[in-house]
Amino acid sequence: MSGKRAKYKFLQQAVKPLFLIFLLLTFFYAAFAGTEETQLLSSDEKIWLKKNAAHLQLWFNDSFPPLEFADSNENFTGLGADIIRLIEKEIGFTFQQVLCHDWNMHLAALQSGKCAIAPTIVENEERSRYAYFSSAYAQVPVVIIATLNSGSKKTLKDFAGKKVAAVEGYATEGYLKGFKEAEIEVVTVPDVTEGLQAVAFGQVDAYVENLAVASYYISHHGISNLKVVGTTDFNFVFRIAVSKKYPLLFSAIQKGLDRVAPKEIDKARKQWITLRVERGMSSETVQLLKITGVFLVVLVFSLLLISILLKRNLNDKIIKLQAAQKEASKNELRFRSLFMQAPLPLVEVDSDSHVLSLNHSFEETFGYRVEDSPTIDDWWPQAYPDSACRHDAMERWAKAIAASENGRVKAEEYEVTCKNGQKKIIMIGASIIGDRLLASFFNITERLKAEQALRQNEENLRVTLNALGEAVIATDTRGIVSRINPAAEKLTGWKADAAIGRPLSEIYRLIDPLSHQPIENPVTGIIDTQADSVPTGNALLVAADGKEYLINHSCAPIKNDACELIGLVLVFRDITEEHALQEQLRQSQKMDAIGQLAGGIAHDFNNMLAGIIGAAELLQTLPQQAPKAADYLKTIIEASTRASYLTAKLLAFARKQPVHLSPLNIVSPLREAVELFQRTVDKRIKIKFQVDEETLPIIGDFPQLQSAFLNLLLNSSQAMPEGGIIAISAQKVYLEKPFLASSQIELAAGHYARVEVNDTGCGIPARHLPHIFEPFFTTKAPGKGTGLGLAAVFGTMQQHAGAIDVCSQQGAGASFKLFFPIIAQSETLEKPGSHDVINGSGTVMLVDDEPMIRFVAGNILAELGYKTIEAENGLQATEIFRQNHELVNLVVLDMVMPNMNGKECFFELKKIDPAVKVLVSSGFSGDEDVEAMKQAGARWFIRKPFTATELSQAIAEAIRS
Repeated sequence: MSGKRAKYKFLQQAVKPLFLIFLLLTFFYAAFAGTEETQLLSSDEKIWLKKNAAHLQLWFNDSFPPLEFADSNENFTGLGADIIRLIEKEIGFTFQQVLCHDWNMHLAALQSGKCAIAPTIVENEERSRYAYFSSAYAQVPVVIIATLNSGSKKTLKDFAGKKVAAVEGYATEGYLKGFKEAEIEVVTVPDVTEGLQAVAFGQVDAYVENLAVASYYISHHGISNLKVVGTTDFNFVFRIAVSKKYPLLFSAIQKGLDRVAPKEIDKARKQWITLRVERGMSSETVQLLKITGVFLVVLVFSLLLISILLKRNLNDKIIKLQAAQKEASKNELRFRSLFMQAPLPLVEVDSDSHVLSLNHSFEETFGYRVEDSPTIDDWWPQAYPDSACRHDAMERWAKAIAASENGRVKAEEYEVTCKNGQKKIIMIGASIIGDRLLASFFNITERLKAEQALRQNEENLRVTLNALGEAVIATDTRGIVSRINPAAEKLTGWKADAAIGRPLSEIYRLIDPLSHQPIENPVTGIIDTQADSVPTGNALLVAADGKEYLINHSCAPIKNDACELIGLVLVFRDITEEHALQEQLRQSQKMDAIGQLAGGIAHDFNNMLAGIIGAAELLQTLPQQAPKAADYLKTIIEASTRASYLTAKLLAFARKQPVHLSPLNIVSPLREAVELFQRTVDKRIKIKFQVDEETLPIIGDFPQLQSAFLNLLLNSSQAMPEGGIIAISAQKVYLEKPFLASSQIELAAGHYARVEVNDTGCGIPARHLPHIFEPFFTTKAPGKGTGLGLAAVFGTMQQHAGAIDVCSQQGAGASFKLFFPIIAQSETLEKPGSHDVINGSGTVMLVDDEPMIRFVAGNILAELGYKTIEAENGLQATEIFRQNHELVNLVVLDMVMPNMNGKECFFELKKIDPAVKVLVSSGFSGDEDVEAMKQAGARWFIRKPFTATELSQAIAEAIRS
């Protein structure tokens, strides 16, 4: 009885401290449970999951038991299903499940995002490009399966030269194809069943699969002739994959997986993965035992410590210690999560240079895993295969470590060789934390390439802009110049180094071409109105030196990919010369139009004047019936003659006046013009006439030249109403190419006769100089001038293949220089004819559509002793000449007639009688028509209006030649 009491007393003493320990553990459990984080997911994650619930599909395979397969009702089951259910419980969300029979289709859906979650998958480099991978929840060794008589303890080397099967698309396929230690013929099969059957029926020598799946199939399908004959160094580390299109989904799943209790995961693993390979205790098992041992030691120590603390009433200190431990655990978990998921490659190294861990980004960037480089010393030869480069990099790294300050190793640039042989430029830095070193790797390869491409693009842009003929200025959004090309430098007068950084308004000053008032530059308009462009326009650009250029300009905004305004570009070009050419073209077209009008007027006017003059001369031959009749007739003839000068000016301007070009001494018409002018000019005007050479032979028309010189002299005298000096000179000059290139004269280099007329008159304003040769342009008062004098001079110079140059300043007189090509030698110089009437005899046929001309000319010829035959047009003349050509001594032929003109009639007459003599009579005609008739034999010409004397001399010369 006493023994029982002692035993009972002992039990009481033993139970009491155990009961206290139990109460204390219960208290701590309740305390910690109460402080546990209740909110697992962030608000953003919850909102996102709720919003996208209909699109988040979890795909599972039906042929991967016991890890992932479908039961008889096609519901998701296996290890992966249990893990997913545990996660769904933690995050409070259920995923939509989709059965997939094709693993490759499964991967393609994960890549596209159609499949959001793959619950049971092995991570590799290719899959990491399109999916996030959770931390591992199961690891299964990959084994070699063969027939029972294949032996045991085999390795892949034992199957060199043999056929080894693997499921297409599984990680085992990539492992076999990358196996370098032996040449193996890899045969892919569509699924596990096909692989096992291929081995069982001898189609392949072995099949490689993870142990769990292989064991499940062998045992559940009763395949008795297969067994595991060996292992590989490859393990299936199963994770949950989430498409990279759903980063918030991945963070939620990872949080859920982290929250699941390890014992729950272990329970699920034990339920589905039961078979093992007898190959000794694995490192994971050893590690687990160590952890278990440490845990037990810590537990015992903690229990003892708790007991002591309880005895000393130190409950508060125990609570603080537990809180600190939990916080440290959370911090460690948080650090590990951030470390593994950080987008920057990270490596953790201990003081002995052992690589403790590296994150997913490191594996993705370089391809190396911990097993590839267990220490830093193992990593250097892989990252730097070249020994010289490796030695240099190691020295630089050692110096960087030695120069670290406050635990910070300054980042430097290194060129690292990846596992696949690719070289990348990396900025490597580190932080020393206690006895650990955390190295960071920042890949700047693409950035350097982008910078190089940007520099190349910048250089291409610079070369392109410098080569452009158009001027280009670029500004920022404030209108500050950021770029200017050489063409713009030339026009604005600003060099690039001085212009860049200045406001555009200082560099690019515009004024209105008409009002010369400042106008706003187009860049300001775009900045203020946010318009897409400014229409093209013309303006005057004032350069830095004050010189003005007429430019055409346009402006457009520069926008980035987001259509945001980042600058503006202004393009402009100098159109001063182009505008001048356009003005010349318009002037030429205007003068051609006026010339056509002048020619038409002159034709009819000359016909009328010819009739008036001829009739008046005929009246002079009749007996006068009144004393004043002779004076009246003289007045009629003089007025008509003066009117003919007006038409001559019109025709000279229009270049339609018939010219009779022949060798002559230009001094002769010049001298006669001066002498005639001296008899009529105001005596207050002094004439100075100087000729260096008495003979300056040219090809010209005497009357036209004389008229041109008179027009110049008259123009000079009208510029000196109060008197002055007119200096006339003629000399032989040689025009050289440099002089011609720098002047406005469009002539070839050579010898020329220069006639110069200078006066001391009022001069010509600069604004009038471009217009002085325009017909009807005059600054004189109404009734004081017709505006045809200088226009006629201009036309005469064109007909004589010459040029005219004008220099004048308002108030300083004017200088006109006329240049005529000198002929090499002139044997016969034309001289003006006499004023005598020449009688004759013979038959003359008059061909003219104007009855008045036929009437007057017929009577003049009758008075001169000739017989006449008249025809009113070319057709009639051809018929009459065909019948009477043997009697006709000369045909006086008008050029402008209806039905058949003079040129056409002439060639018809030549067909009838090739020796026919023709005197061409016209107020005007085209140079090409007259030239063609001259070459065909029409060597005589008389202008309308003609006098009886001129007609008698022309007919006499033609008939007698």
